[in-house]
Amino acid sequence: MIFRFIVILVLCVGGAAAQTAPGTWQDHLSINNCNSVTRLGDKMYASNYNGLVWFYDQELAPTRLNKINGLSDVG
Repeated sequence: MIFRFIVILVLCVGGAAAQTAPGTWQDHLSINNCNSVTRLGDKMYASNYNGLVWFYDQELAPTRLNKINGLSDVG
């Protein structure tokens, strides 16, 4: 009985944490294909059809810039 309660509690809390807040946007745009790639200082920039992506040399987490989060036009 207590095991079921714990499992249900974990599933409910995990599902609630995955939701975005009302009034915010979350992008799911592909960054697999690039048109061009360049390096400037410690950043690497890549452009694609959806926008612009950059990486720091030490961190391989992409930072995206597209129409949803500040870019005025793409394509």
